[in-house]
Amino acid sequence: MKILSLTICNYKNYCGKQKIRFNTDDLKKNITLVGGKNGAGKTTLFESIKLCMFGYQYEGKPILASQYQQHIRDCQNKIAVKEKDTRYYIKMEVVLDDVFPVYTVTLQRSWKITPTSFDEEFVILHDGLPFEIVERENWQQYIYDMFPPYIIEYFFFDGEKMQGLISGERAERILRDSARDLIGLKI
Repeated sequence: MKILSLTICNYKNYCGKQKIRFNTDDLKKNITLVGGKNGAGKTTLFESIKLCMFGYQYEGKPILASQYQQHIRDCQNKIAVKEKDTRYYIKMEVVLDDVFPVYTVTLQRSWKITPTSFDEEFVILHDGLPFEIVERENWQQYIYDMFPPYIIEYFFFDGEKMQGLISGERAERILRDSARDLIGLKI
């Protein structure tokens, strides 16, 4: 998988629609480094990729619906809320190059939130139309199967948190769960 672009709209410190394009033209250069000052949104960028792909399993394991909904409410950009900008979504354009045929899809997770309601929608589009290779009710499982949440920790990570992946109490569990995901023991 190669991420072509990421659009973040009103998530955490990203106010309004912010689109980031990744240079993926040179196949020999397959690592993207993101740098910036503290508070610039680097960690939010990585979190948004995982959140777009996995929803309530964005941390690698499922969390309670109430915790997830509270997290999403807390992460909505405060300026957007104050200005009554109800747009709230994360969208990724990705090339799925580890399948045949190779194709480009758009993943989008969006939220409609009011004080009394919480609605989330996850869509996969191919050429602007609903992804037909997999039935809609199986879209989320398709993403889980192709990119297990634990495995993603090794591909999208915050350098400050890297130590947690290689040492400490969580490291062994993360590595074990990642290996199980890779060989299909959880499927």
